[in-house]
Amino acid sequence: DNTQDIVVRFDIKNMTKNSKEISGRIFCVLKPKDAGPDKWIMIPKVSIIKDGVPGPYKQGHYFSISHFKPVQFIINTPTPLDDFSEASVFIFDETEKLLFKTTFDTGKNRQD
Repeated sequence: DNTQDIVVRFDIKNMTKNSKEISGRIFCVLKPKDAGPDKWIMIPKVSIIKDGVPGPYKQGHYFSISHFKPVQFIINTPTPLDDFSEASVFIFDETEKLLFKTTFDTGKNRQD
């Protein structure tokens, strides 16, 4: 068995005025170096809707926060951790509006 668990960990912070509680869905996309969308790993496991944005919305990881929340995903994959070059995080609100998207270099953010 050549699969391994990869842990993706990040924090989300509520930036609304008065820290009004918000909820929605989160997706994370791990991208191997020089690989097309067919090789990307989606967390949760979903299909890409359009323009590299994952979906369908209802299959995203649900969240609800007032201030701050750590998020952790664990995925089992045969792709070695070193093969991934970047990760993207997509955060949607309950109306399915994209609130936030960020992409970061996985090599610079590793914690072995």
